[in-house]
Amino acid sequence: MNINSTFYASIYNDLTELPTEIFDMKILQELDLKGNNIEHISVEISKLTKLRYLRLDDNKIKDLPSCFAKLTNLEELSLQRNCISSIPTAIFELPNLLYLTLTSNSIDLFPDNPLEFKLTKLKTLDLINNKLIKLPSYISRFNNLEELFLDDNLLEEIPDCICQLTKLKYISLYDNPIVYYPKCISNIIDM
Repeated sequence: MNINSTFYASIYNDLTELPTEIFDMKILQELDLKGNNIEHISVEISKLTKLRYLRLDDNKIKDLPSCFAKLTNLEELSLQRNCISSIPTAIFELPNLLYLTLTSNSIDLFPDNPLEFKLTKLKTLDLINNKLIKLPSYISRFNNLEELFLDDNLLEEIPDCICQLTKLKYISLYDNPIVYYPKCISNIIDM
């Protein structure tokens, strides 16, 4: 088998790190590594520049390397049920990312205003079952956001700047101690 002819790879093998052979798959577009024991993502992942879909659910990942930002063709990233406490800043540099799932981590805060903010095509942001206490004002920079899932967090208020998300069609806020949300989202809110 020619390793460069593979477009999709799915590996469930109790891995603790990414196999080095993966980094030779230059035209790999979809990589599914969910259900392993991966703790760290090698900087070699930046070689997978054709990657469009990456699923790293059910691992032990705490952060992503800064070179992760070189995955500029990435459209879908799923990091459900890992050990992430803050959204990795490299994610904000992914210009083609459409779907970001960070469900069931330990995220309590967004990073401070990211210097490189290229995440303008994002359509769906899923942060269900985290420890978020506040949304940043720069959430209004997610110009194309259509769906926002924030269930099971610690949010007490939704900032007024969310009204600037003119494409937002749905926001889910179940199981949050919300005391304030702007009227502009009252017709799309689910809580």
